[in-house]
Amino acid sequence: KWLPGGRLKVKVRWATYDASVPRNQYSVPIWHEKYTTILPYDKPGTLYVHFFEGDEVRIVSSDVGASNPNHPIARDSRLPPTEVE
Repeated sequence: KWLPGGRLKVKVRWATYDASVPRNQYSVPIWHEKYTTILPYDKPGTLYVHFFEGDEVRIVSSDVGASNPNHPIARDSRLPPTEVE
């Protein structure tokens, strides 16, 4: 549970692949790892992981899906929201 003055820090690890390698050939995964905090929320919901340019990642707990206009991070966001420490 998120509490004011508290924080929930998590490690996110994901892989990307070289887009120049043809689909029928083996591409070695490029692993990324980032620590981030779960953004503040009022009530528990589904965890959504949002990826941004520059290996930035944010996690939100929301009871509405990512395509819903009331989701904490707008679907067309290009910049990550500020982390809460």
